[in-house]
Amino acid sequence: MTMHLRDFREADRARLIALWDACGLTRPWNDANNDIDRSMTARDAMILVGLVDDKLVGSVMAGHDGHRGWVYYLAVDP
Repeated sequence: MTMHLRDFREADRARLIALWDACGLTRPWNDANNDIDRSMTARDAMILVGLVDDKLVGSVMAGHDGHRGWVYYLAVDP
């Protein structure tokens, strides 16, 4: 079994949020859709997804503030 990493695509959105839900990463007061939108428009942020046989099984959202790097939504399908 090989996992392939690639950049997030809009078609991944529903599966990505479902993964984050399954991993307990979402919170009612923090809209995951908004976090994705911010990451997609930010110059210093990115989302990578991991796929095995076209099933989304992992993700990481990363950002950089010019001095420090940050990791958000690090998820692996339970």
